[in-house]
Amino acid sequence: MNSGLIKSNTLHREVEQLKLNFKKNNDAIPETYLAAEMISNTFDELITKNIEFKNASDWQYASTLMIFGSYQSWMNAYIMTCVGYYDIGLMSLRRSIEYVCYLSKIYQSDKRARIWMGKWDDNDNRKKFANKFSIPSKYFSQKYSHLMELLVMHDYASDFGVHGNFEVLTTKYKKDEKTGQLIFSFVSVRDNIELPIGMMLMAGYRILQSIISVLKDYINNYAEFSGFFDNLSKAVHQARLKSVQREYKGLVPREILDAINSDNREAFEDYFRKLKEKFSNRSI
Repeated sequence: MNSGLIKSNTLHREVEQLKLNFKKNNDAIPETYLAAEMISNTFDELITKNIEFKNASDWQYASTLMIFGSYQSWMNAYIMTCVGYYDIGLMSLRRSIEYVCYLSKIYQSDKRARIWMGKWDDNDNRKKFANKFSIPSKYFSQKYSHLMELLVMHDYASDFGVHGNFEVLTTKYKKDEKTGQLIFSFVSVRDNIELPIGMMLMAGYRILQSIISVLKDYINNYAEFSGFFDNLSKAVHQARLKSVQREYKGLVPREILDAINSDNREAFEDYFRKLKEKFSNRSI
C-alpha cells in the first residue's frame, strides 16, 4: 500500500476549482462578503481620501506604503482563506499585521522610517531594525496596547500558516479508517471554512482599527469617518454570527456566542499574557 493518496487536479483545473470555492463560500453567507467589501472599501478610502499628510516627510511616505501593504496582504489573506488555502491566508495575514506594527513604530519618526526602508542596505541598518522592530517583543509596552489582538493573531499565524510545523498540515489530510492511508488535499479538507473566514474579517477590522488609532490626527472628517467605522464593526459582528450559525447548524454553544459578542476579549487577553511570558527572556 502506498503511504499516501493525493487528491489533485491539473493546474488549470485546480485554478478553476479555487474560483468555484470562492463563489460557493461567499454565496453561502452573503454577510461575509458584504463585510469583506466594507473592509476593502475602508482601506481604499483611507489611502485615497481620508488620510491627509501635509508634509512630505519620510515617515508619512513610509506610512502610506505600509497601509497599502497591509491592505494588499489582508485582501490576499481573505481570498486565499475563501478558496480553501487557509495556511496561505494566514501567511498573508501575518504580513498584513507586520505592516501595522511597523506603522505604529515609525509614527512621527523619520529616523525609524528610514531604518525600515533601508534595512537591507547594510548590516548596521539590519541590526537597528532588529533592535527596534522585532515582533512581538518590541510591542509589549502600553504604548502599543492597540496592537494586542494583532500580536496574538500574528503568533497564531506563525504556528499555523508560516513555519513548517505539524499544525500547518492538520487541515490538509485525513486518515482512511479502514486502510490507514493518508489522503492529502491542497485545500483544507473540511466541509466548511466559515470560521476561518470569520477570523479574517475580524482581523481586517482590527487592522483598520489599529491604523486609525495611530493616524487619527491625520484623518479628514474624523467624526464622519468614525460613524462609518461603527457600521463596519456591526457588519463584521453580524458576519461572524452567521458563520458560526452555519457551522453549528443553528445550535451555537453559548460560550461561542458570548465570545463573539465580547469580541473574544478574554481569550485574546489570556493568549497575550502567555505570549509575553514566552518572550520574557528577551529584551523589550
